Amino acid sequence: MLVRWFNDRNILERILAVNLSIILLMSALGLVTLHHFNQVVQIGKSIEVHPLVVGNAVLEIEGSVSELNGYLKTALETQTLTSIAAYQHKTEALDPAIRTNLSIIEDRFLGNPKMARGATFYYLDWKRHNDRMMEALRNHAPSAVIERTSRESWLSRDLMNDYLTEIAFFAHTKARSFIQGLQSQRRSAVMWAVLFVVIAASLATILSVLVGRTVARPIRLLQRVMNALAKGHLDVHLPKVHSDRFEAGAIAKAAQSLKASAKEKNRLIEKAEQARAKAENANQAKSRFLAMMSHELRTPMNAILGSAQVLDTMSLDDEIREHVDTLTTGGETLMAILNDVLDLTKIESGKLSVEYTDFDFAALLQQAQSLWAPRASDKALELNFKIAEDVPQWIHSDTTRIRQILFNLLSNAIKFTSTGSVDVTVQTLGTTDGNTQLEIAVRDTGIGIAPHCLDALFNPFEQADNSITRRFGGTGLGLSISRQLATLLGGELSVESREGIGSTFRFRFGAAPCTAPKEKQPAKGTDAKKPRALTILVAEDNAMNIKVLRALLKPFPYEIVHAENGKIALDFLETREFDLALMDIQMPILDGLLATKKLRAGNGPNKNIPVIAMTANAMEGDRESYLAAGMTGYVPKPIDARQLYSTIAHAAAKGRKGIGAPTATAKAASGI
Repeated sequence: MLVRWFNDRNILERILAVNLSIILLMSALGLVTLHHFNQVVQIGKSIEVHPLVVGNAVLEIEGSVSELNGYLKTALETQTLTSIAAYQHKTEALDPAIRTNLSIIEDRFLGNPKMARGATFYYLDWKRHNDRMMEALRNHAPSAVIERTSRESWLSRDLMNDYLTEIAFFAHTKARSFIQGLQSQRRSAVMWAVLFVVIAASLATILSVLVGRTVARPIRLLQRVMNALAKGHLDVHLPKVHSDRFEAGAIAKAAQSLKASAKEKNRLIEKAEQARAKAENANQAKSRFLAMMSHELRTPMNAILGSAQVLDTMSLDDEIREHVDTLTTGGETLMAILNDVLDLTKIESGKLSVEYTDFDFAALLQQAQSLWAPRASDKALELNFKIAEDVPQWIHSDTTRIRQILFNLLSNAIKFTSTGSVDVTVQTLGTTDGNTQLEIAVRDTGIGIAPHCLDALFNPFEQADNSITRRFGGTGLGLSISRQLATLLGGELSVESREGIGSTFRFRFGAAPCTAPKEKQPAKGTDAKKPRALTILVAEDNAMNIKVLRALLKPFPYEIVHAENGKIALDFLETREFDLALMDIQMPILDGLLATKKLRAGNGPNKNIPVIAMTANAMEGDRESYLAAGMTGYVPKPIDARQLYSTIAHAAAKGRKGIGAPTATAKAASGI
């Protein structure tokens, strides 16, 4: 009956029942040991002053250092500004507490003072190395510097941990010494009350066995269950508890819920891992598809636009010339869409980079005005450029990306404006860290944008509304790409608009002013306007492309030798001398890359001639692979006649000088 009543009680009721029984017998013992209790209190204060305080300080320091190590590891693995900032913020938050605990150890530690000072010294040394490592990561220092700083950091941390371990061991030893003294006093008290202890111990033994079987045992089982669940062992068996009033029953129910939650979590993790793998495969498939589509679309477009360029040089009547202009405009529009899709893909995959060079900013603005003025004039629009006097003429930035953003804004402004004007204002907004903050504002008097459409304006494939696409065309990619390019340049692209009134797009970015490079004087006795007679090997497997190429080069005194693949090209290169080679990349039997590598590795008469890549491949890394293979120039398809002529002239002027080191000379020869 008593056992059943006891089993139906909760932990508090059970403990109260046992304690009440023992207290009644131990009251007499308390009177006898009162004197010794005072001495016990004094020893307890000593334990609190030294071992416990020092031990707790060591534990808090070790916990803080362990937490900082987690942020440090994340910063080393990701090497992003966000993770570096997170580590520094955490350091600022935990450093005062660590220093306080180190001061406590120095004040309260009864052992060798050098141990406490050593722990403080190596903590400061460890923190200093970490600060240097964060600075190296922020400045993109060489990996060797980062690794050396990391090793020094780990060494300081290990030495600090050694001192803390010795301090904690000493504190533990001291605490044990105090406890032994406490036990001695307790034994003295027990000697005076041995009779009472024997009686109380007998009852306590009986009650402890009962408590152990009904309280401690289920809790120990649940502890093992919880540890197993924490380690991921979901097949663990949960103990049975007789009463829900007993706290162990509530814990068992919580463990059951935790087990079910862990199973669900594992299922979701497995599902997420499968989804991640599918997403990665899909992304790789997308990249392969885009590379293939880029090549397959650019190859026929090369024939179309190349033929249009050839026709444009002929004497044509007005009607035929109008058709040629329409053909050229349509082809260029299609190429612009293809380039936008490729740029967007590169941006999304993080592979689009910017190339900073010194360039004539004023000339870029003048070029933009000259190119877009005829289109504005066709719509009876005024195109006005206003450039502030303090805008630097030469700046250090990415001329290609700035031109791309400006041209996109001008294209949109002219497209969506039927009457009025398009005004371009360029001004400075001050200086930050040596960079002049520039703003290019493009204002139009066009259709404007409704307020509720502004948020989606910079999203890919979106325009203000569907009717815009029907009336004006376009893919909706230009502004999305322009904003992301502005971000890559460290700037921003914003818009202000009123429906029916017009819009103003502001492109702000920073650039360092620079001076114009010295112009190279042409060598005496040379005539740059008269092209040299050259013997050119053309390796191209597409009949349309070779036909267009012959037509483009027909006005020049060039002898063209055609090879249908890389193997035939190598055969020609082994038997006769050429001034340069135009090499397609994707060809049957032997592609252009392997053919160029074999040419450079051999000892034939044309080992060091310039080799210009002609390819429809336009994905990230293509140019670098061509240059690494030994090519000295790059002409993308569709071929632009002016770029082709310029690249051939540059290669012919350079000749065979220095081609033996392809990687070094390729960049100089191609200008990319």
